[in-house]
Amino acid sequence: MAPENSVAASTKKRRRPAVACERCRQRKIKCDTQSPCNNCTKARNHTCTYVSTHIPKSRALKSRQATTSEAQSGPRPLAPAVGKSITSSADYITPSFEPFPGSSSSPSNTHTSIATPATTVSHTNWPRVGANKLEVKQSQDHALGFRSTGCILVSQDAATPPIRGSISKTRYFGQSHWMNGASMFPKELGTLVNEEADQGELFQALHKCKLLGRKLKAQRIQPILSTQLGENMPSRQDADVLVENYINTFEGIFRIVHIPTFRADYQRYWQDVNSATDALVLLIKLCMALGSTVRDDSDDWKPTAMQWVREAQVWLMLPPEKSRLTLQGIQIMCLILLCKSVVGLGQDLTWVLTGAVVRNAMYMGLHRDPKHLAKMTTYAAEMRRRLWATIMELNLQFATEAGGLPLISELDYDTELPANLDDEQLDDEPDKTRTSPPSESALTQSTIFIALAKSLPFRLRLINDVNNFRSVESYDRTLEINTTLSETCQEFSAKMNSLIGKKPSPTATAPINSCHVLFGEMLLYRFFHTLHMPVVTKAFDDPKYYFSRQICVSSSLKLSSMWGFNGTKSPNEVLDPGVASFRRLAIAGTGVFRNIPALSLFILSRELLEQRGTSASGLGLFPAATNHDLRVHLESFQAWSLERIKAGETSVKEHCFISALLAHTDALAQGLDAKAITKFMIDKCTESVTLTLGILTDLAEKAGIMGENANVEGVVDYNDDMAAFSMDWNSGLDWENGSLWKSGWWQMNIMPNLDDFNPGVCP
Repeated sequence: MAPENSVAASTKKRRRPAVACERCRQRKIKCDTQSPCNNCTKARNHTCTYVSTHIPKSRALKSRQATTSEAQSGPRPLAPAVGKSITSSADYITPSFEPFPGSSSSPSNTHTSIATPATTVSHTNWPRVGANKLEVKQSQDHALGFRSTGCILVSQDAATPPIRGSISKTRYFGQSHWMNGASMFPKELGTLVNEEADQGELFQALHKCKLLGRKLKAQRIQPILSTQLGENMPSRQDADVLVENYINTFEGIFRIVHIPTFRADYQRYWQDVNSATDALVLLIKLCMALGSTVRDDSDDWKPTAMQWVREAQVWLMLPPEKSRLTLQGIQIMCLILLCKSVVGLGQDLTWVLTGAVVRNAMYMGLHRDPKHLAKMTTYAAEMRRRLWATIMELNLQFATEAGGLPLISELDYDTELPANLDDEQLDDEPDKTRTSPPSESALTQSTIFIALAKSLPFRLRLINDVNNFRSVESYDRTLEINTTLSETCQEFSAKMNSLIGKKPSPTATAPINSCHVLFGEMLLYRFFHTLHMPVVTKAFDDPKYYFSRQICVSSSLKLSSMWGFNGTKSPNEVLDPGVASFRRLAIAGTGVFRNIPALSLFILSRELLEQRGTSASGLGLFPAATNHDLRVHLESFQAWSLERIKAGETSVKEHCFISALLAHTDALAQGLDAKAITKFMIDKCTESVTLTLGILTDLAEKAGIMGENANVEGVVDYNDDMAAFSMDWNSGLDWENGSLWKSGWWQMNIMPNLDDFNPGVCP
């Protein structure tokens, strides 16, 4: 009996959860488990309540411990990892870079440790398969109390991360936005703030320029109708020049059209204008709009180019919208993005519009490699790969311009790189480019395009690391990324130099040229600014960041030399046609052709103010510069801004601001005191605005806004509200909307403590 009693004592009776209401349990009667139940209804009892299900304490504790253990160990891998890591702190987990070449990081390290508030999560490999990724996130969310936001896991108890950006009215500028560089000049901006408040001679002259600029911009935008989409075509002779300009500049960097097919359609259009579809007409117009920016008379073509872009935008909105989901529709969308950025029609919003293009492309399956889809011809498969790579490059560049995130990662697509083939080699045979890939050493129309696309995953992770407001700042990480970026740029430049002497394929009807090489280098080297600008302002006070300071200066000199701002050009020098086209784009174009030079200008100006006669040393990859060299570059930037106004730019504040920078450096060299420096700067700015006012007046007369004998006072209206007169130096290179001077935007940005600013530079 003793053994039986022992077994009975050790066996616990299973407790069934109660399902009846409390009153029925007390009365020991059957309950229908309704609310209220039938017995309580008959008894007219209005407090029919139920108790929560009871779970023994020991059993619940074991269940929670098991769940936490599963979450920490992670699910079984469903696919091999792809080598990307996620760096995290106790507050947040952010996407990070894969181990860089030469790094000691091991891709086999798959352990993930859960950090306490004083520790950091170790690197882990992120699975590629979506199901596995979702399983990991769900288990961690359940065990740790995290909520998921995209690919970032944010602790509910995490402290608010730093802003790492700035607010301009309704816009948020991330760290890669070029305007963050303007905060390095509190002396210049402060002087302009005070001048606006005093409403002196400079203030009045600036307003005359601003109002004339508004008249010019309004004159360029004319109403359009959907019935006018095929009209307003130039002569055949002009159209031929504009189309060839586009092919010889943009098409080698952004592969959008199939050149032989496009030229054949273009010829058929002129043979029978009435039979052409609206899509073809708009495709031709958009190519011509981009080609017009290379012409010496680009200011004459600007109103027409803007009209063509707006026609294409109207066409995209016309029903049925599903009919735009074709390769030709995607081509038009890509060209619209380029036109808005380069022609200057709402270029600040291109990043927003690019998101819609990315989703249209994904809806058409361009994010999946054609080998996973239906069997396709070489032409169809390669055009899909080219368009996807182009969209990804545009998305990356415009995200960098806006200081935003690309909002897409390698996990979201598997489309492979296009094949290194000329357009004439794309035929209607089954696609064999994956099984028998062509040689990568051959020089084709897509060579530069493919070389850029190879670094796209790395640059996507770079811009995410810079602009993600949850990223943890680490200068060691910045230096590690810089090493990979330097290797990428060196590899690209070496490849371009090795191809310059090669003869293009005899089948290529539009071979690459020096414009494509310079264009590609500009889009790549700009990321040195993107990477180092968040810390470069600290370098003037903390020697720890001196490397970033020198990298930014050296890369700015490299870019400045591409545009011919090094003062080495002789008056009788005959430029290579490709070089001439590239430099013309810097004068007539907007977007990257204005913002990248502006940021380079800020960096070189700040360095010149800091050195005041001290020579700088290069870092091997870039040229070195003395104080005199920096001065020459700044003078070239000033001349460049004047040429931009002659080419149709309506804002004169760019030239005025450069004049203030040069005046500041001259005043420091002369040893003037603070009051004299301010007066000297205002005098030079007044001279600048007087000069640019004359140019704008000539443009207004040419556009028919004012007659030959009319003066500016007869055109502009000074009865407007004075708030409309503010010059808004910090809202963009247009600087046309409202005022940010008195809001202190430039004080709250990169340099929050202006009291620590070098008094020798900003007296």
